[in-house]
Amino acid sequence: LGTFQLYPALNYSASINYQQLVYDFGRTHQNIELENESKAIGDQTLAQIKQKLSLYTVNNFYSLLFLQAAIKIKDEQLATLNEHLQYIEKVLATGSATEYQVLTTKVRISTVESQKVDLIASLTAQQAALNSLLGNDQNRNPVVKSELSVEPPVIPGDSILSYAYHNRDEVLINEKRASLAELRLGMTKLKNKPLLNFEASAGAKNGYIPDLAKFTPNYVIGLGFMVPIFDGMKNKYNIAQAQSGINTVSYEAELTKRNISNEVYESEALMFAASKKVSQSELQLKQAVKAYSLAETSFKSGVITNLDLLDASTSVSESSLMLLKARIDYAASVYKLKAALGERIY
Repeated sequence: LGTFQLYPALNYSASINYQQLVYDFGRTHQNIELENESKAIGDQTLAQIKQKLSLYTVNNFYSLLFLQAAIKIKDEQLATLNEHLQYIEKVLATGSATEYQVLTTKVRISTVESQKVDLIASLTAQQAALNSLLGNDQNRNPVVKSELSVEPPVIPGDSILSYAYHNRDEVLINEKRASLAELRLGMTKLKNKPLLNFEASAGAKNGYIPDLAKFTPNYVIGLGFMVPIFDGMKNKYNIAQAQSGINTVSYEAELTKRNISNEVYESEALMFAASKKVSQSELQLKQAVKAYSLAETSFKSGVITNLDLLDASTSVSESSLMLLKARIDYAASVYKLKAALGERIY
């Protein structure tokens, strides 16, 4: 028969292949919607974190403001006590005062100095927290300015919860999570749907009998249709799991609304209580100032001792500090109520 060759000595093949999904019964669209919802949840979570950081910064600011004022008042108390100590020591030398008055004044000075040390330690801790929030070096000692003018939110009482539900990040996130869970359920239901694909390939190669060395063009065009037949009940249980996820999100959303309701009413009550304390503290300060004025007159007349005058002076200092604290508590409670209602404080 002789000899003949089935394959060429050198093989050449070149082709361009193209594959295209023609129709997937909504899988791609469902995936896009799912990713968009995930992105929206991420954006809403970022806004929630900013809100929490802002509220934490507000509380830190007012803590610094109070501590700064408290240290200043303690310095004023120490200056007054040292002046009285010098006066009593001079009077003691003349025999018009007792050792008890001197010792009592020194004890008060020691007490105020101890309180000042605690306040300075707390101030340092709050400054470190503020530096951390601002991204500053810890060797800085930030000083805040007094800023107590804040307007409370004006919302009708019958719609305050509706306003909070409409604006709180937690509620908005739960709504998006519910949509995401629905999309996952829909995506799970589509997993057993058929797939229709288009395939095409065009090129050229050698090795065709009878002329093995000839470079011959060729092409292939076709449609592929894939239909899942049996998955061992896997998709059925995946659907049940996705439905369970929807129920879980629903329960969490209900719990979130209850927590928001408690937070709103608690913040509102704290704001009203702080407002009343401001009025009471203002009246108390006026009374303390008037009492101190009367005590000065009585001391000059010799009716009372320097210890009684120091008591009156301490009452003025403490009343001033209580008024400042009441105003700070009111401002902080307003911001807390705004945050509870979902208003942006940043």
